[in-house]
Formats: sequence, C-alpha cells, structure tokens
Amino acid sequence: MTDSVYKKVASQVESLSGDDLDFLLSSPWDEDSYGDIVGDPDDPEYGWHLESFRTNPAALFAHNNSMPPIGTWKNVSVRNRALRGTLVFAPRGASKFADEISDLTKAGIIKGVSVGFIPKQSRPRLTGRGTHYLEQVLKEASLCGIPALPSALVQAKQMGISTETIKKVFRPMPESVGERIRRARRTVAKAKLLLAKTTGDRSRQSLIRAIEIIEAEGREAMAASCRLPHSSQSATKRAAASKARAIAMLERVAVRIAMEEAQTASGQARAYSDEIIANFTNMALRHPDPPCQIVNSTINSWRGQILPGPTWRGKKI
Repeated sequence: MTDSVYKKVASQVESLSGDDLDFLLSSPWDEDSYGDIVGDPDDPEYGWHLESFRTNPAALFAHNNSMPPIGTWKNVSVRNRALRGTLVFAPRGASKFADEISDLTKAGIIKGVSVGFIPKQSRPRLTGRGTHYLEQVLKEASLCGIPALPSALVQAKQMGISTETIKKVFRPMPESVGERIRRARRTVAKAKLLLAKTTGDRSRQSLIRAIEIIEAEGREAMAASCRLPHSSQSATKRAAASKARAIAMLERVAVRIAMEEAQTASGQARAYSDEIIANFTNMALRHPDPPCQIVNSTINSWRGQILPGPTWRGKKI
C-alpha cells in the first residue's frame, strides 16, 4: 500500500463568515520547499479525487487522529485556481482543545494547513528537483503549526492557552518520505566527516555501524518513494505529451489574448478595417471587370470597308 504524503502550506484566512474560515489547501502553481508540486494544471480538477474525503470531512490537527476532530470541512473543491475549503469549528464548549485551536487560528497564530493524500500518478520534475504529483486521493486536511516566532508563543501564553495545547501546536509535523531521505543523507555526511577525523578503532567501528544503519534506512525510504505509481509511458511519450500540453496551453493563452485585444479601441478599429476590406473583396469577386476586346492592328477599316495597308513604291509593306 502506498504511504500517505503530507504537504503543508502557510495559508492566510481568506474570508471570515461567522465562525467559518476559508482556506487555500493546495495549489498546482506553487512548489514547496522540497521542489514538489501537487496537482495537474491540465486537469479541470487538478487530479484530485475527493469522493472518499467527502464521506468523512473531519478536520484534524496535525493529522493526529488520536485527538478529537476540531471541526469539519465543507465546500472542498477546486476553484479559483486552487483546492479550497471552508473550516467549520466544533461548537463552542464541545472540546476545550478545539476551542483553543479556534482562538489561535482566528488570532493569526496558527496559519498552517496540511493535506494528506495518497498519490496515484506522479513523475519526477523536469528541473531535476522534486516530484510532480499528477493524480491523488485526498484523505484528510488538517490545521498545523508553522514554525513560529517567539512572539507568537508569548501571545499564545498571554491568551491563556493551556500548556498541553501549546506543545501540540508547536511540535513538528510527521516527516514525509522525502524528508526522511534528506535527513538520512545529511546524517550520513556528518558521520563520514567525523569518521575521517576519528583514529580509535572502537570509535571507528561504532561510526561505521551507525553509517550502515542510516544508509539502510535511506535506501528503504528511497525504495518506498520509487514504489509511487509513475506513468507507464516511456520517457519519449511523456515528453511528447508534455509538449502537446504546452502547445495546447499556448493556444488557449493566444485565444484569451485575442479576445482581450478585440475589446480594446485599437482592436475594434482593426476589426472594422478588416470587415471593410473583406466586403470590398467579396464585391469585386461578384462583379468582375468585362473582358478586354482584342484589337487586330493589321486590319484597317473605314465605315465598314477594309482599307489597303501601307505601301511603299506601289508595294504593300
């Protein structure tokens, strides 16, 4: 079974209607800090499958299903060039934790939103950095803590937020597969630098064993990432499909530019001029000029009688 992938964005509250908050959950036009992009911009739904999520749209905090939900999501759909949803917090008093999360969110301390999804189709990005997820099944969406300034933590304490909630809000998110791979590589690099400076046999053996364990963990994480369902098409077919999508996008942009230009004063004047030229051309084709009469210059006549041609010394020239 493919592991779930978690992607977090810092999303400002876009609108506030009573106790409901509108959030941008994911956008195929933005890449995260790892170079990943979620969503196929050529698909009207950006590759999102939302049927399973809509059966139980519970809103969690930090993807932790061991804690009670803080509310529910509604109106989760692709609109305005992104996946968006409205968070409806639990009724006041139903849960102290949900009440405190609601207060922190409305105060602007919690700004993070994270979606958990199962990828169905993905491919490496042409830039050589990160993955482009083309098709994915949304499992759940959570509020989460973004690394905050010390002043945010002070403000949370001044609001009377419990210590337990503060620890849950500002703790790190679960690592994704890519994060585990990068962490293992950084640790191995540091261990190898330390190994080069170590001279004791016992210490060297311990470091070598630790490096082997960390590299094995990195290989396991890499194998898990390679099991993601990539397209079965060959590289050539994928490149051709990408080129076709790019051409189609350019054509749509050209049509939009032409429509916008036609609404300007210069565009209307050009359209009027083209119409006049087209009407004149059609009129000229419907009424062609009469054929030119062929005149035989060797025949001279006067009042219907043929005159003799020019002569010289009594002979016709």
